[in-house]
Amino acid sequence: MQEFFLNRRLKRIEREANDDLRLVCDLGPEDFPTHELHHLLSRLNRQQRAVSRIQTFLFLTCMSTALWVVVAFVLFSSDRTVLAYGALALVPICGLILLLGVHHREQRFFTYRYHDEMVRRIQGELERRRKDARIY
Repeated sequence: MQEFFLNRRLKRIEREANDDLRLVCDLGPEDFPTHELHHLLSRLNRQQRAVSRIQTFLFLTCMSTALWVVVAFVLFSSDRTVLAYGALALVPICGLILLLGVHHREQRFFTYRYHDEMVRRIQGELERRRKDARIY
């Protein structure tokens, strides 16, 4: 049993050590070659688009929660209680989807919360290297 937990921890450490975005966040962009920094910038842009899609989905899920409450009130007022209870049952389901989506976003895109800082630091390092190349 202990071997299982040890292997799981080692895999997690290896996965985190292979994450270049996390390394840039921790160490800074100075230790990376220029082509790798350009690759990381494009990866950050793809990550931003993916997070934007997830956030749009989460926003629509949140809005649908309010919609299901309104639908339930309309159904209750028209004496369709079975359908109204069904609409009210969708409210906690949407809430659960929202919580799971936020958890998924935080787990999969851990470095996204430092996105602006990382882009600024990488672009600053690339600009510094461009200026250094002009001097020589």
